[in-house]
Amino acid sequence: MIRCETGGKWIMKKYDITYFDVHIPLQKEFPIDVFDWKVSRDEINCLHHHDCFEIGICYAGYGLYLIDGKIHTYQEGDLVILGPNVYHRAHAESKDADLWTFISFRPKDWGPIDLSDNLQLVIPKESDVILYQMIHQMNEEVKKNPLDKRYIVRGLMSAIIPYIKREYDLQQQKKKRNKDTEKLSYLDTRIQNALNILLSKTSDSDISIAELASMCNTSVSNFRAVFHEQVGMSPKKFQIELKLKKAMSLIRFSQLRIMDISYECGFNSISNFNRQFFSRYGISPSQVRKNKY
Repeated sequence: MIRCETGGKWIMKKYDITYFDVHIPLQKEFPIDVFDWKVSRDEINCLHHHDCFEIGICYAGYGLYLIDGKIHTYQEGDLVILGPNVYHRAHAESKDADLWTFISFRPKDWGPIDLSDNLQLVIPKESDVILYQMIHQMNEEVKKNPLDKRYIVRGLMSAIIPYIKREYDLQQQKKKRNKDTEKLSYLDTRIQNALNILLSKTSDSDISIAELASMCNTSVSNFRAVFHEQVGMSPKKFQIELKLKKAMSLIRFSQLRIMDISYECGFNSISNFNRQFFSRYGISPSQVRKNKY
């Protein structure tokens, strides 16, 4: 491991991935920072963490979120809430449609309730609409300039922070029940390589697990085990998940016919695409297009 200081950032290298720290300056009189961001589509080769807490709200797009050595998929409506000790990086698969808003803050500036510096939450919109609406409303208030916005934001933060704490506590209880306490601090370089390969082939037919393992210089059995450990699902299921998220984004934000979208996303037939899509989302592609779900 190499560690050096450059440009006010501490940088660590492990394998072929760079880990670095980012300082977020928060104003003393209004200690919150909100900004919109289009996530990078570059290869996965670096992660970072901040010196404060961060809430990310995805307004459009789909892709991957790497969090402390674990890989999550994201799409429109998802919330990602992270503590200052957590290395992370988002990777967009969508193109023009991708848009996030990130909110930086320190809990102690907004009330007596503190949060764990190792906090990690990935929350789909449909599983917690109330939290999504509160965070979205806070984003809207911060970006406006009325004289009373500070009071409204303070009120929202006083509700959001304990809500986040409750969600985190429930997550920790679930992990304890499942005896899932292992903390992975680094992304395995073999999985890094596999992700970059898979992300470049979402429009192609599925690459075989044997080919992936060979490209990552490891055996098939070892590749399956390490992949499942860090991603939480099999390589095959992950391939399908990426394709379905790409399809969902294209249905919402493009004018392509659904049949064309199915082939663009690497499905070999429209019937297979419809079946996989309904199994994942509980709604058909045509219903999404019609209802703007």
